[in-house]
Amino acid sequence: MYPMVMRPMIDIVIISYSGGELLEKAVKSLVTIPIDTEINIIVQQEKQSIPKNVNAGFEQVKSDWFVLFNDDWEAIQENWLDNLLVHAEPKSNIGFISCRVRFDNGLLNHRGYKISSNGIVGNLGRNEPDAVLEDTPIHYAHPILINSQAFRELGGYDNAFRGSQFADIDFVYRTCKAGYQIFFAGSVPILHHYNENKSTNAIREQNKKRNSDLFRKKHGFGRKMGYLAKKPISKRKVR
Repeated sequence: MYPMVMRPMIDIVIISYSGGELLEKAVKSLVTIPIDTEINIIVQQEKQSIPKNVNAGFEQVKSDWFVLFNDDWEAIQENWLDNLLVHAEPKSNIGFISCRVRFDNGLLNHRGYKISSNGIVGNLGRNEPDAVLEDTPIHYAHPILINSQAFRELGGYDNAFRGSQFADIDFVYRTCKAGYQIFFAGSVPILHHYNENKSTNAIREQNKKRNSDLFRKKHGFGRKMGYLAKKPISKRKVR
């Protein structure tokens, strides 16, 4: 009989601006959906920008890998975290692990990102029917299970981004630029209650344009339009 392998506790940081029913649903899903891994839930709830909340939440993280979870998400698959952790090899150069994110209507929110030659960002698979996908390395995707050492080395999220847009994209791009690999666990779904927690008010749209311009300027993107594939960033060697 083989001895049981004990996994370390994983911190889950839930980012929330104002709490409420969606936050309650998120927490409930994390404690009721069966997983084998022990978790410590950290709710970072302040009326400030996403990057400031992410960085404040990370200050409480003690685990080598941590989950960054939105308050409008729900875990919906048994062993979802265990199935992400199998790809988190301690000696690998993986910066973070992502998974597919789906809407309530069964369509995909995204299965990764595309970044054009001029820094325009789009969601891969947006509004496609949700289905189990391949577990594979990917160029760009949303950070979910994050290597704490990599996050610390990269300085976390950039507080110069206002509101909620593009701070994650900037972190993704910097992760690749630093030579870390991104892994996409396409077999693992997360539910996103998008329409229940998003607004299209003037301030949000202003922040989106400002942050888009900041992202493009920061990383030296050109002006050519279109989703043309930028040359992939080279990966660092396994340490």
